[in-house]
Amino acid sequence: MKAMTDLGTVERKAFVPAKDFALSKQFYEDLGFQIPWSSDELAYLHHGNCTFLLQHFL
Repeated sequence: MKAMTDLGTVERKAFVPAKDFALSKQFYEDLGFQIPWSSDELAYLHHGNCTFLLQHFL
């Protein structure tokens, strides 16, 4: 088994809390963000090089 020597970060994502999840998703879409994936609790948003995870936060 080969030892893992390259433990560099590939990607980091920020979690952004949202009390009103549906309204927050619409807000970011209106700003031009795309939502390629979403569930009831989490959504992946991106616009150009900017990406983050929108989290339904009560």
